[in-house]
Amino acid sequence: MKPAGEAMVHSLITLTMNIGMDVILEGVEKPEHLELIKKFGAHEVQGFLTGRPNPDAAGQIARFLQSQPEESQKEAELRV
Repeated sequence: MKPAGEAMVHSLITLTMNIGMDVILEGVEKPEHLELIKKFGAHEVQGFLTGRPNPDAAGQIARFLQSQPEESQKEAELRV
């Protein structure tokens, strides 16, 4: 990452943490990016490094809920 980009990411992480917001960094694709993000104090990321997109996540959740006993389905719906 270029120094200017690194400074911008660090500033945004610091700003969001200082105002009490959670920071989730998107687009993390390289191990060196993850290490830099950890150094800046952020702990939540998403991107190809942590997992590929799942095109049918909603469908998988629906199939899982349908496969559960009826009582478990009601409990799961209450938590959502």
